Amino acid sequence: MEDSFGHWLAGFIDGEGCFTIIQHANGSWEVKFYLSLRDDDMSVLEEIQDRLGIGRIYRTPERGSTRPQASWRVTRLSDSLKLIEFLDRLPLRARKAKDYAIWREAIFAKSKKTYGDDAGLPYLSTALKSGRAYKPQTSRG
Repeated sequence: MEDSFGHWLAGFIDGEGCFTIIQHANGSWEVKFYLSLRDDDMSVLEEIQDRLGIGRIYRTPERGSTRPQASWRVTRLSDSLKLIEFLDRLPLRARKAKDYAIWREAIFAKSKKTYGDDAGLPYLSTALKSGRAYKPQTSRG
């Protein structure tokens, strides 16, 4: 991927991306990233997906006054680890950098590289929702 596209994408993620950590009723955890646009801008999401080779695109139909949307979602652990490689190389520079740091830790927790299980996810989920200052609990050398 050429640098100009990579820097553009990092800036776009900084402005429009959403990092989430969700606990389901059954106790399982979902750690995902998504970027949503109006459906008529779906070609932008398709280009992102093609260039990074990760994630899936979903369409949401019009509901009431809400226009149709398209979302590029990264939910698979292997895809999330690839997104981490990209964002570590071309880091976010605005407010989302803090959200990314928390989400990144959650991905490592899910991959059992940090905590050995999902034990750290409630803390990380709370940190992401509250917007409080965050420092990773461990280093990965």
